[in-house]
Amino acid sequence: MLAAAGIASRRKAEEYITAGRVRVNGEPVTAQGTNVDPDTDTITVDGETISVNAKRYYVALNKPLGYVSTVSDPFAEKKVVDLVKIPGSRLVPVGRLDADSEGLILLSDDGDFVFKVTHPTQSMGKTYVVTVKGKPTVDAIKRISKGLKLADNYTTAPAKVTDLGRGNEPGSTVLELVLHEGKYRQVRRMLDA
Repeated sequence: MLAAAGIASRRKAEEYITAGRVRVNGEPVTAQGTNVDPDTDTITVDGETISVNAKRYYVALNKPLGYVSTVSDPFAEKKVVDLVKIPGSRLVPVGRLDADSEGLILLSDDGDFVFKVTHPTQSMGKTYVVTVKGKPTVDAIKRISKGLKLADNYTTAPAKVTDLGRGNEPGSTVLELVLHEGKYRQVRRMLDA
């Protein structure tokens, strides 16, 4: 219910329940998966009443440089969620783009949608179009395509790599990468490996 209402991710909602922060009709909820009726029950988190909007929002945002794809990072000065405000809705980023990246990112208050698009078990591909210096060798593209070991010893899942040709900058190449996972700065780290 909390994830569906866009209040928190499923994992975070479980933490809220375990910590005793969730109440239904004034009574603390202690069991995960407690059944509630949003039409008749009053659900609160930290004393704030939660309402489940029938209307869900899906926002396509061209993320500018310098913004972080986060909701709650206390160190982030600029967050993508600050760029779009919809009263009564808690938008969250659907996936990640680091502060040094720009491009399409989705925001939504539909917890089930966010889960289906971002969770690795759902095998949803994420497409990145990147410009690299020089022309990658056939061997380099094969290594990325098969999955490769990064500096931290993490081995990436195979990725689809397409050479889209020359970039706008002299001596650059544009690549399209389709990933089915999303580790920290993964595209940059794969291209550096």
